[in-house]
Amino acid sequence: MATTNRGKLHEIQRILAGIDFEIVTLDAWPHVPVPHETGKTFDENARAKAEYYARATGELTVAEDSGLEIDALGGAPGVESARFGGVETTYPEKFAMIYDALRAAGAPASSSTVARVAD
Repeated sequence: MATTNRGKLHEIQRILAGIDFEIVTLDAWPHVPVPHETGKTFDENARAKAEYYARATGELTVAEDSGLEIDALGGAPGVESARFGGVETTYPEKFAMIYDALRAAGAPASSSTVARVAD
C-alpha cells in the first residue's frame, strides 16, 4: 500500500476485514523518495503513485490520492490540498488559509463550513 499514513492503513484494513491478506506499506522502503504529484486529477495522481512505487519496490502496489474540493472556491484546493500554502504548512495553518479564502469569496467560513472530501 503506497502510504505511511496509519489512519488510511486502518481504514483499508477495516474495509478488507475477513479477507486473508497482508498489507505492506511504504515504511518497508524508507529509502524510496516521494514522487512529485503532477496529475490534474486525484485519479491521475493515484495511478502515477501506484506505478512509481510498483517500479521502485517491485511489488504490486495500490495507491490513492485525496483532498478537499470546496465548491465556494471553485473546487480548490483540490489536488493541491497537501501542498496548499506550502508543503511545510501545518493543517491548522492550511485550514486558516481556506477559511480566509472562503470569507474573501463571500462564503461562510468557520469550522462548521461543509466541504466535500474527494477520493
